[in-house]
Amino acid sequence: MRVAFSGVNPSDVKARAGVSGPTMPYPRVIPHSDGAGVIDAVGKDIGSGWIGRRVWIFNGQWDRAAGTAAEYIVLPASLVVVLPDSVSFEHGASIGIPLMTAYHAIAWCGDVRNRTVLVPGAAGSVGQYAVQLAKRNGARVIATVSSEAKAARARAAGADEVVNYRSEKVGPRVRELTQGHGADFVIEVDAAANAPAYGEILAYGGKVVVYGSGQGTIGMPFRPLISSFATVYFFIVYRLKADVLLETT
Repeated sequence: MRVAFSGVNPSDVKARAGVSGPTMPYPRVIPHSDGAGVIDAVGKDIGSGWIGRRVWIFNGQWDRAAGTAAEYIVLPASLVVVLPDSVSFEHGASIGIPLMTAYHAIAWCGDVRNRTVLVPGAAGSVGQYAVQLAKRNGARVIATVSSEAKAARARAAGADEVVNYRSEKVGPRVRELTQGHGADFVIEVDAAANAPAYGEILAYGGKVVVYGSGQGTIGMPFRPLISSFATVYFFIVYRLKADVLLETT
């Protein structure tokens, strides 16, 4: 693929900062896993009809040295998806990891209709997609953000309620907004920062779907979580099986 735009994800930033490990996995790394562009050439087993097609790609630099921060990238056809003419390359480069993460996080919640979904970091790329998908599936969405500008973005994405965690305590505010019930689901961007409050936040039988954490160690309150039959589910979109990933495309 001839790269038109390369998408930058938090995992790319963390890798550059050394959070993912003290050494690089390869002697030379070209970063970034998402991108969009035009197919310039294909292998012998791929039809020539692909040449010239607009596409978006995902998992570009996962388990390989060369990502999308380059003029070209070579990938298996299973990681390449046709990009409609109505969608810009800029938007195409932002689809991959963020949307796939949000899609699978909401999917693992199960039926969210008429349930409360809490989305921490709702102004971020995954967060905004999660808000939209939860609303589309009939949920009531509470978003947490750190500023008024981010609150506006969360509301624009469809959030019903927005909590600024810098000026309000999230747990008590969620309880207030749900008349004491709590959140049925949490789509978690930073488990290390937010897990200590799960006992306050979660409804009975509530579920947290964790896709990110700012730190490698997570502390959670044992007694309130076991008493409420809470579930905490972890996943990383990069390691999902190919057939599961293709559900998103």
